[in-house]
Amino acid sequence: MQDCNSIICNLAQTPIKLKQTLVALLTTMVLSVCASKAQNIQVLYDTERDCVTSTVEMFRPDGLGSTYFFVDMDYTPKVQGAYWEISRELCFWKNSKFSWMSIHLEYDGGLNNTIGSFNNSWLAGLTYSGHSKDYSKTWSLSAMYKYIPDT
Repeated sequence: MQDCNSIICNLAQTPIKLKQTLVALLTTMVLSVCASKAQNIQVLYDTERDCVTSTVEMFRPDGLGSTYFFVDMDYTPKVQGAYWEISRELCFWKNSKFSWMSIHLEYDGGLNNTIGSFNNSWLAGLTYSGHSKDYSKTWSLSAMYKYIPDT
């Protein structure tokens, strides 16, 4: 693996729009990880694609539902691409008989140096879910509508 200086130098050689997006993504990712109480960071080597992939993910419950996101970044050795998903479960009726039901909103998208942008997609629907008191065990079943612009 390369040191941080090599990665930053390689990032400086990427197209300007991709570089701006990746810098914004990295800044958001770092701030989100620093502010969160529970996150997962992984780095692995993908032998099939011959690249290093880093993944940052976070799940955080709150008074109105929960937020989940993950970001995958590929390095070959420079930043080759990024893919992310962010979702929000909203439940404004926790004290009613429908407390097990929530509204699910999600955005998926990414960028890649060789293929350009992934098809961005927006998802919305209902989620039936449950969890233990400490959120150590969760489950959910969702029915969603998926919108992919320009397809």
